[in-house]
Amino acid sequence: MKQSEIDSLIICPKIITSKRFSLRILDRSFHGIMEAESFVDGKLVKFKVFFRQSVKLEEKFSVGLKLLIDDTDEDINLARYNGIHTHTNKHSDGSIFDTFHKHFATELAILKGIKAEHNAIPANYITFKGAIIKFFKELNFENYQPFLKHFDISQQDETLNLFPDF
Repeated sequence: MKQSEIDSLIICPKIITSKRFSLRILDRSFHGIMEAESFVDGKLVKFKVFFRQSVKLEEKFSVGLKLLIDDTDEDINLARYNGIHTHTNKHSDGSIFDTFHKHFATELAILKGIKAEHNAIPANYITFKGAIIKFFKELNFENYQPFLKHFDISQQDETLNLFPDF
């Protein structure tokens, strides 16, 4: 998959297709999954969106976008918005940081046979709720607002930017 195709999938307009959504506790973390789709180059593309947050350490979380590939068991994580922990970009520039960060899939990572979204950059959010809002907006979800209530985020909170950037 070429980088231009990856980038197109990350930024294409997406519609959440899940009728219901809930967070449940598994392994001391809240977990949730929703489905989404888009039309890219005239083809229907399906995605899974996943949420995970530690029950005890609220700064430990991940919000991600997974491309579902038809007729295979392989899926590709296109993006992941993570909480705070030490991360090293060991397969590229070697940068190390201990902050909130975002991962995006790269063609090079796929060619190297490592996690598509391994490399990361520091993020511009400082909470799980802030990451959720940034994720939905930056990855171009068109109908995410009704799902904010599941994370105790009101549309007014979002508008007032109560979950600030750096």
